[in-house]
Amino acid sequence: MTNLYRLSFMSVLVLLSLLACDRVVNSNPNQDVAYVITGDVGSTLFPIELKKDGEDVRIRLLKSAPMPEIVSIDPDGHAVPFNFKIDGDTLVVPGKFDHIALHHAGTGTIDITKKSTVH
Repeated sequence: MTNLYRLSFMSVLVLLSLLACDRVVNSNPNQDVAYVITGDVGSTLFPIELKKDGEDVRIRLLKSAPMPEIVSIDPDGHAVPFNFKIDGDTLVVPGKFDHIALHHAGTGTIDITKKSTVH
């Protein structure tokens, strides 16, 4: 009887642990992501639309905008090239960034940073 009691107790502990893990993993749907865009509003690289699309972020530029270089800026300020796709006048970038910058000679830099808020 003692072994049955221990087995039941351990099963309950395992079940509670799994439920706690599931709650932590699924806490992300309550998080909204906002983006802050800084730079020259008159620049052709300044996005006219920016929206989250699943795992990606879609950055729509003016049709007359030159093709920018996109870099990810790490917390120490180092720039690393950032891969993206092109869909017409929209840049599709992986949404796993905290800070990216759009560059093109003569247009200035446009910074896009992620600001998370938890509800």
